[in-house]
Amino acid sequence: MKKWKIAKIKIENFKPFKEAYFDLKSSALITLDGPNGFGKTSIFDAVELLFTGKIQRVIARNNSIIAKGKKKTHFEENLYWNKQKQGNLVIRTELISEDGNDTLYLARVALTSDLSYEKNNAPDNFSIFKLYQLENFDSDNFNNLVSDSLIEDFLGRNFLKNFSLLNYLEQGENRYLHSTNANERKKGIEHLINTDKLSEQIQFFKSLESQINEDYVGKKHTDRLGELKTTLNDLSTQLADSSDSSSYKRLSNSTKIPNWDTQDPITTSDQAAFDKLIIDVDNVAKILANRDELIIRQSNNKIVDLLNKKEDIKIALTVGFFVDKYEDYGVVNKNLNQVNKNIAICETAPDKILKRELEQLSEDFKSEELEELIGERDKKKLLSDSESQKRLKLLQAQKDLLEQFHENCSNDELNCPFCNIPWESKRTLEEAAQKVIDDVKENIDVFAKEIEEINTSIKLCLDTIKIKLNTAKELLLFDFNLALYEQLKEFRLNLIVPGQLLKNLLNINCSHIALLKVVKPSRTLSYKKQ
Repeated sequence: MKKWKIAKIKIENFKPFKEAYFDLKSSALITLDGPNGFGKTSIFDAVELLFTGKIQRVIARNNSIIAKGKKKTHFEENLYWNKQKQGNLVIRTELISEDGNDTLYLARVALTSDLSYEKNNAPDNFSIFKLYQLENFDSDNFNNLVSDSLIEDFLGRNFLKNFSLLNYLEQGENRYLHSTNANERKKGIEHLINTDKLSEQIQFFKSLESQINEDYVGKKHTDRLGELKTTLNDLSTQLADSSDSSSYKRLSNSTKIPNWDTQDPITTSDQAAFDKLIIDVDNVAKILANRDELIIRQSNNKIVDLLNKKEDIKIALTVGFFVDKYEDYGVVNKNLNQVNKNIAICETAPDKILKRELEQLSEDFKSEELEELIGERDKKKLLSDSESQKRLKLLQAQKDLLEQFHENCSNDELNCPFCNIPWESKRTLEEAAQKVIDDVKENIDVFAKEIEEINTSIKLCLDTIKIKLNTAKELLLFDFNLALYEQLKEFRLNLIVPGQLLKNLLNINCSHIALLKVVKPSRTLSYKKQ
């Protein structure tokens, strides 16, 4: 607990003081000197009122002078208000901690409205003096109302109780130290040596001892013990007279054997354990009596749990029957992708296809003849001049265009695909295109002609392989559903659930499956297997 020192005190409108200010920060000992009536006692009264919320000597004298039941309740003037009767009565202080790091500002305030009210003017009425914590010493913002316990939070436990004893001797006498009543003196100072706590503990242990004696030693205990002994004797007599001897046979099938199903269920004299055993046995009897109903309810619960999995059921009914095909479909899909890649290779222009592309063909569709033709074509290209190679590329493009025109255009299509000029017939247009091709052939060298013939052979080989690939593709697609495979693949991480769920659904007849649209039954309704 920190030690605190009064640094400043300011008194306003209290008793003889209209305003009084004391700066005590630099002083270790303060002495007030002067004749009677100069306000020394009033300063001590102000300090006591500030810290304790009352003036003990006024209360004591008021009680000793005025008989009980004859105290006045209305007074024209307040004993503590300055005679000018103007402004709030304020006693404020600044406290600093011993190390100088903390500061506390407090004020005890009685408002003008409260001081002017006759019912508040009794000398021993200090209820109108409220304690406030201030932001600074000169603040008049009395909004932060605090309780007197704040004083003890900062200045120590029992500060309020000890103030009149330790901090202020009332003009040469103290009612605790100089009282003729020894019990009163003892009561006044016993908390200083913690005898009050000791007295509380002694009283507590006396009460505890009395309770223990009553429950475990006294008449209440003796009567209960007698009742238990009588009950035990009766049970022993009943067991001794029983001639029924049954062999032990376990009823439950749980891994952990319940106590009621053991050969010797009563292994303790604990009444609570015995009562629990009786309850367990009663519950087992109820279960046996309602066995058929419980089996139906258990079956119903499984059905309800199953039907609540609506999303899983939807998946199961969609793809559940085909779960076993997922792996096979995966193999077929892989082979289809490979076949499609091979077909794309075979659709490459014969003058552009390379040997390294042939290496990507599946083993069943590779051709040594095709590899030799491509090798021979590449050698001829090295021997042919660049101009002939250009014409050769043009020749190939023209032939491809003529072939596409012949395959894809009807006999009514008479416009040239290049210049869009109309012709008499499709045949005359094709003959004219062929003549252009023949003219180009005449202007290429011998090697280029040979390359053109090789390209024709390469195309023939590619077409042959493509026919085989399309046949293989048709066989793969015969028992393959791509859309179904995509659905299976979408749920591939959870295929076990739909498969198992479908089996569970098949174990329930159609009337149960229809329960998907039925509201969950009440406690008294049961499904019976049909």
